[in-house]
Amino acid sequence: MYLGRPLAEAGRVARDTLAWLPHSQPSLLDLLGQPWEPRGTVGWQLGALTDDVWRPTASATCTHQLSLSFVATRSLPVGDAVAWAAHEEEWTADTLAFLSFAGHFFGAVPGASLLRIEIGFDGLQGAIASAAHRRLMPGVTPPQVVDNQYRERTEAGARELVTDAEAAARRLLDRMWISFVPEQTDAFVRLKSRV
Repeated sequence: MYLGRPLAEAGRVARDTLAWLPHSQPSLLDLLGQPWEPRGTVGWQLGALTDDVWRPTASATCTHQLSLSFVATRSLPVGDAVAWAAHEEEWTADTLAFLSFAGHFFGAVPGASLLRIEIGFDGLQGAIASAAHRRLMPGVTPPQVVDNQYRERTEAGARELVTDAEAAARRLLDRMWISFVPEQTDAFVRLKSRV
């Protein structure tokens, strides 16, 4: 039961740190306010996934070996489904929440130094930027996601994730976002402008 308290504390502090983020439903930031449940030899779990493809869900697992993993699902069709919105701002907010949580959690673990971070997106192929989706024009096809199995990795110290989660998030997400999101609609800037 020794992990329960540090997990709950890291979630509380991460939520306070990122209180400026607008909340999508559900967001990892909201999820972090829920209690972690012990899962025997597996470790600890937060939230749950579902087979309902239309309902966004999120979950997290922390193993006894101190490995964290977060999984989030979100349906792509929006409106009349003429095109799919990629929800890049929501994914950006979720990534910031995960990184902030990891920084606060591992910052309290003696001996934790450099953290290896990996991210993956499956099923975004054909989606367009959310900002472009909101102003679709007849006959105009905005850039679409072409990578259906995006993977990226980086390393960061726990302190960096506490003080500047955005830098690590950009290293993980920029290659994906710049492939289809117009420069003037940078997902990080749009998040801050919605505050």
